[in-house]
Amino acid sequence: MRVGFRQLQLGDAVQFWNSTAPEPWHIDLAALTSCVVGCPCFDWGASAAWVVDGEIQALAWVKKSAARAYRGPDPDASHLSAIAFRDAPAAADLLADIKHLLRQRGQAGLVFGQDARHLFPGVPENWPGLADFLMVEGFVPAAPDRQCVDLKIDLASASPVDDPRVRQCTPDDVPALLEFLDREFPGRWAFDVRDKLAHEPDPGFISILEDGGIVAFAMTQEPSHRLHLAGATIVGSLPSPWLAIGPIGVAADQRGKGLGTALMTATLAHAKANGIRAARVDWTHLIEWYEKLGFEVERRFTPMRLDLTDPN
Repeated sequence: MRVGFRQLQLGDAVQFWNSTAPEPWHIDLAALTSCVVGCPCFDWGASAAWVVDGEIQALAWVKKSAARAYRGPDPDASHLSAIAFRDAPAAADLLADIKHLLRQRGQAGLVFGQDARHLFPGVPENWPGLADFLMVEGFVPAAPDRQCVDLKIDLASASPVDDPRVRQCTPDDVPALLEFLDREFPGRWAFDVRDKLAHEPDPGFISILEDGGIVAFAMTQEPSHRLHLAGATIVGSLPSPWLAIGPIGVAADQRGKGLGTALMTATLAHAKANGIRAARVDWTHLIEWYEKLGFEVERRFTPMRLDLTDPN
C-alpha cells in the first residue's frame, strides 16, 4: 500500500533508509527534515513509501525543479531525489505510481538526484544494484561519456595561495552577487545561493573575485552552518572541521584567464588559515582541473534520466 510522507513517521523513514542504504549514505532525522521534507521543492504528492503489513518495503522522494524560472538543460523534468528498498517489486510498484502521477502532470522526464538540497548528483558507485534497478525501470545514463564525482583535499599537506582579488562577501555585496548569479548562472545555482542566504545571517560563506566587479564566486559551508547543502549534507569520511565548496563559477567572458584557480586557491588558503582540515567539492566533471590543485576523487556517480514521454 502506498503511504504519503504526511502519514509517515519520519523517524521510521530514517530507520528504514539506514537499514537499506549503504553506510556511507546513512542520514539522520535532521538531514531528512532539512534536505527532504523541509526543502521548498519537495513534492508531497509524488513522494511516498510502500508499506506491507505495517512495515516499509520501499521509500522514495521526489522534488520539483529548483525554480520556476529555471531553463536549464532539462526544465520539464522532476527529480527522483532518492529511492531505497528492501523488496524490489515493492519499489517497482512505488516507482510505477510516481511515473503515472508525473505523466499526468505533463512532466517530460525524471532525473535521479541533481535536485535542490540533494543527496546525490547521480547514482552513487558504492550503492550496488541501484543503477541496475533503475535501468530495469527505464532510466538510462544521461551523460555516459562524462564522469560525475565528488573530490576532496587534505589541507594539512596543501599549499594554497592567497589572492588580493578574492575576499569574503559582505551584506553590501549581496545585490551585486545575486545580479551576477541571475546573469551568469540562472537556475539551481542561483536558487541554492538564495536558499543558503535565507538561513545564514552573514554572507561570508561566499567568496567573490573582483576585477572591476564580481567575475567569480564560490559558496562554502562549515559544520556550524544552519543549513547544509550538497557536499555538506552527508559528511562521510571528512575530518572535522571540514569545508564543503560549491557551486563555484566564473563569468563566461572571463574564463581561460586563471580566475577559477585564483578563486579556489584563495578559498583554500582562507580555510586553512582558519583551522579547516579538509575540503570537499561536490558534483563536478572537471576532474583534471581539480587534481592539479591537489584534490583527489572521493565519490563517483552516474547521472541517470527516465524519459516520461515514452509510455513504455
